[in-house]
Amino acid sequence: MADHEKPLGPLDNRVAEIIAVNAFLTVFATFFAVLRLVVVWRSKKRFMLSDYILMVAIVSPVHENSNHLHMRLYMDRSSRFEGIG
Repeated sequence: MADHEKPLGPLDNRVAEIIAVNAFLTVFATFFAVLRLVVVWRSKKRFMLSDYILMVAIVSPVHENSNHLHMRLYMDRSSRFEGIG
């Protein structure tokens, strides 16, 4: 271990937990948004403007998050607060 590196504490490396919670909440929110669209379609047989906006909102974060799959998950401590290396 180099002189400038400190040992990780119990709360320093929570990347796996953060990714798991983020994935769960994304799936949870997407499920209920799609469920809402299905209910609206079955009851009215057409979509309103708010439904189209919801469709765009569902698709946009998925595309945005797919760009981050190739990012490094573990950053070294020196670049932790400077942004992603």
